[in-house]
Amino acid sequence: DASVALLAFERLIIKLALEAMPIRAPFGSWKSPITTGLLTQGKIALSSLKASATGAIFWQEGRPMEKGRNVLVCCSAEGDIQDVHAAPSNCRTRVHEYGGASYTLLDQGKSVAYSEFVGQHLQLCTVAGGGEPTVLTAASGGFRYADGRADDARSRLVMVRETEAESPTQVVNQVVSVPYSLSGEAVSAEDIKLLATSRDFYSYPRLSSDGRKLAYVCWNHPNMPWDNTELLVQDLDADGQPEGEPRRVSAGGEESVCQPLWTPSGALVFLSDSTTGFYNLHVVDAGSTSARCLLARPGTEFCSSHQGWSLGLQSFHLLSDDTLICTFGQGGVSKVCTVRVSTGELTILELPDLPPAISEVAVVSATKLALIAGGPHRSAAILTLDLATGNVTKVRDSMSAAPVHDSYLAVPQHIEYPTDNGQTAHAFFYAPKNGDFEGPEGGKPPLLVKIHGGPTAGTSTTFRLDIAYWTSRGFAVLDVDYGGSQGYGREYRMRLRGSWGIVDVADCCNGAAFVAQQGWAASDQLCIDGGSAGGFTTLACLAFRSVFSAGCSLYGVSDLEALAADTHKFESRYLDGLVGPYPGAKAVYVERSPINHVSKFAAPILLLQGDEDKIVPPNQSQMIFDAVKKQGLPCAMIMFEGEQHGFRKSENIQRALEAELYFYSKVYKFETADAIEPVDILNLK
Repeated sequence: DASVALLAFERLIIKLALEAMPIRAPFGSWKSPITTGLLTQGKIALSSLKASATGAIFWQEGRPMEKGRNVLVCCSAEGDIQDVHAAPSNCRTRVHEYGGASYTLLDQGKSVAYSEFVGQHLQLCTVAGGGEPTVLTAASGGFRYADGRADDARSRLVMVRETEAESPTQVVNQVVSVPYSLSGEAVSAEDIKLLATSRDFYSYPRLSSDGRKLAYVCWNHPNMPWDNTELLVQDLDADGQPEGEPRRVSAGGEESVCQPLWTPSGALVFLSDSTTGFYNLHVVDAGSTSARCLLARPGTEFCSSHQGWSLGLQSFHLLSDDTLICTFGQGGVSKVCTVRVSTGELTILELPDLPPAISEVAVVSATKLALIAGGPHRSAAILTLDLATGNVTKVRDSMSAAPVHDSYLAVPQHIEYPTDNGQTAHAFFYAPKNGDFEGPEGGKPPLLVKIHGGPTAGTSTTFRLDIAYWTSRGFAVLDVDYGGSQGYGREYRMRLRGSWGIVDVADCCNGAAFVAQQGWAASDQLCIDGGSAGGFTTLACLAFRSVFSAGCSLYGVSDLEALAADTHKFESRYLDGLVGPYPGAKAVYVERSPINHVSKFAAPILLLQGDEDKIVPPNQSQMIFDAVKKQGLPCAMIMFEGEQHGFRKSENIQRALEAELYFYSKVYKFETADAIEPVDILNLK
């Protein structure tokens, strides 16, 4: 009997082992629990983290399930979470088109002023009252507002204002003061006062604690905020109006400055890349008129990879008059540190329970921080950190669905590889990962090369379900930070100057070739996708190189001349630095535009586009589609109704991703594990 029982037990163990063994199946066909619904349903985008003097924490949530509505949320000091405003109100500004810093705390966080997306006017509401917001500035008054700070002593907001106009040349950006009354009365146009004007762009208007000085960052065309900017300080009279001329306190010239912050004693701390070539801390001491480098750390950037794109980003704050709390990246991992303003002494905090990627931080008290943080296996979340104990508490997760098991999540590997001109480029490689499947013996997976937008932005490794969607189905992914990306210092960022369509294309193609040479992917199944500027690089790679056998452009640029002639003010001179001044460099624009080289396209293309896109007009995708279709290449296009630059509606995010997988399944001839609505692919044989 014992031997029979032992035999039955051994058979059971063998059966369980066989069931646990991965199933061999073609790459791309693996069944995955990471569905497109998981990417959007119950997922929210967390941003714009702030804390009030009373210990409340505020942030914004982008909710795809509510058609992309942005909601301001508050967690009280007691831990109660509530939406500050009810639907359909949408807290989102269109300053610079990319927005950011859409709300301002008033009266120690008891009230909030925010930009209402429809009309772009300011609204005022009481956090605890639960009543309807009141209109502060005229609805549809032709102005947009952002990046404000409360001057409670004078009952006014100090903020960036941008006019709305048909032509980018008619748009005016200024720093203004907007009076407010907590009882909710609207203000007239005459009540709004100019504090700074005459520059093309402004950001970070910040009042000193005594209210007698106003610091702000400004720049003129053709510069972008990561190119050359200035930090000015304007003296104010007792009424808060400008007194005398503003003075520059930054070095000027080839320098990008950002994130000014006043200390209570009157010192002005900010980030500049002038000393080390990286965004490091600088300070203008109280009573001084010039800046000094507070902390020189070559190779370390004290800001995010999206600095300059969104208004109001702040990576350091005051813990006390002489102590800053800062975040910076080191080896792909975020660090939290304190820095003494008087001496520059840096202390890195050991926080083992904190996720490795921190995007935002706010000071709740001298011993408590709020953060937005995540990691490759941890979704981004609002967290609080007790500095005394190191304890981390979750306040809000960006994912409401059950956690994805680690067996379906690839770990990003930072790689450096050789590229053109003897230089080195950066990327993150993700191998296929699915605990239930493995590829055919001796087989190699297809490689999807992903190109971030910008182009002078950067990628992220924080819980990339959009990448896990591919890797859990058997694709390898290479997420490229090509030359011009942020996060690697000024020299790397400036590689793209005059070379967009050259450096990025070389780095993406060389990255794909490098992965194939390492034996990590099939050399005949290299595909590429990218959105916006990444869409341009995708099209350029397909037009000018023969590395890729398929590609997908999401609202991508195909005609540089059309982009130069038909875009918003913030980017209207962007191409001067990336390509050359137009029309003087017209020949370069023509030469680098994929639309002018359709005869060179030789790979299938999928184009995904929003029909209300103001940054990359829909006609550009239509032009490239018509040309490629005429060329006889396999191609498809989906125009998403009601979408702008980047898809916000959950159903469209899902459809776009599924359509891309379906497209590759037909090109590379594998069967998808899930039923997907077909895409009408023309010229496919």
